[in-house]
Amino acid sequence: MELTGIPERAHPEHEGFARRWLKFSPSRKCLYERYRFCNRYIRRKVVLDIPCGVGWGTSLLRGAKRTYGMDICREAVRYACVHFRKCARYGIGSMEFLPFKDNSFDVVICLEGMEHVELEICRRFIEEVRRVLTPYGLLIATVPLLSEGKHSGNPFHIHEFEKQEAEQMLCEAFRKKYLEEFDGPGAREIRFVGENRKSGGPLT
Repeated sequence: MELTGIPERAHPEHEGFARRWLKFSPSRKCLYERYRFCNRYIRRKVVLDIPCGVGWGTSLLRGAKRTYGMDICREAVRYACVHFRKCARYGIGSMEFLPFKDNSFDVVICLEGMEHVELEICRRFIEEVRRVLTPYGLLIATVPLLSEGKHSGNPFHIHEFEKQEAEQMLCEAFRKKYLEEFDGPGAREIRFVGENRKSGGPLT
């Protein structure tokens, strides 16, 4: 598995991430804070974290009834199953087709995930989240934004969002409970908490 020293692959054994980024980067607090924020909403809930990568971030989620991590990378999931199996159950799957029954989760967490897929797949993901969430279940998401209309240059980011574009997509699908813009590690981001309007179905 190719590893990187940026949060795209938050790998606890990678020198660039563990020994430099987590210890010395001024943005490291932001990474931990994302998961602390999520912990406010997941107590005694059934939670899906997607994409979960190697499970390092998923391991920071505390207090849930059950936690599931999902990622499309087989090697990442294998690592998570070995090193973080006490924290969650892990599986291989894509954002486009979530392999779960309707109403399976109380909370779906997607931190820095939507920019890694094409826009149409992201829209499909939103529909899938609505399907697998219980009525009144929550989506918690962070989405990095374009800077002055320009792509960040991050090769892992397939579609970066304008602020209005991201907010409209999320607010049309979910009932907004929390929305803020803040400084992320590499760009401005939005953080969104939305309540499922209904159980699945195409967006209207």
